[in-house]
Amino acid sequence: MLTPLQVHSFLITNLAVGDFLMGGYLMIIAVVDAYYRGNYILYDRFWRESVL
Repeated sequence: MLTPLQVHSFLITNLAVGDFLMGGYLMIIAVVDAYYRGNYILYDRFWRESVL
């Protein structure tokens, strides 16, 4: 049987892992944004009409 302290530690650990993964995801978005900054108009039609 889990004690309240173990449950609390488990929830805090899950929150920390989720925050870490979200930070990585946001970093990827930031890098791609910096890469395509100023060039969106060149890729706009291709992105909107792609199969994906």
